[in-house]
Amino acid sequence: MTDDMPSNRDKFKSALESIERPIRGLIKEYNKPFTQWRQTKTDAHEALKLENFCMAEFDQFNRIMVLPN
Repeated sequence: MTDDMPSNRDKFKSALESIERPIRGLIKEYNKPFTQWRQTKTDAHEALKLENFCMAEFDQFNRIMVLPN
């Protein structure tokens, strides 16, 4: 581990927290997915919520098919 590791981690975290444009992901578009962490917002670095998860399977043509709830 290098001495500048904490500094690099802080720079990386700051860069993620300052993303301004939407990021298109596999299951949703993320609008500012990494907000600044604080005691009252403990899920600030969690881009996914429980309602974003689903089950899926591959069909006979290897396409991803989302299963109904």
